[in-house]
Amino acid sequence: MREHGLSPSAMGRVEDAVLWGKRLEDPRERAAVVAMARASLPRPSSTRWAKAVVGAAGIYLVLLVAGAVWATVEGRWGDLPWPVLLATVVVTSWNGPRRAIRRNSD
Repeated sequence: MREHGLSPSAMGRVEDAVLWGKRLEDPRERAAVVAMARASLPRPSSTRWAKAVVGAAGIYLVLLVAGAVWATVEGRWGDLPWPVLLATVVVTSWNGPRRAIRRNSD
């Protein structure tokens, strides 16, 4: 907050922009969004672990989609894990900090 000279209300807008990947108009707020989003990304030392997690999640996602397709083809709608499917779609579509950096970098 002090580094960019932001008020508490501006800091709230910055946090919201980082979380949801929004673009802000004020240049000071945009700089704060980029700084906060970069700070929230994984550190390079944890990259190997992150790649393993992403790989495992990718395999799980492929199996989940294949199972959903199979259950749909067979007409067995009750066998679909709806909460897991919805949570997977939400988690894989969320990428707020990276989107915030892309939209607020000059």
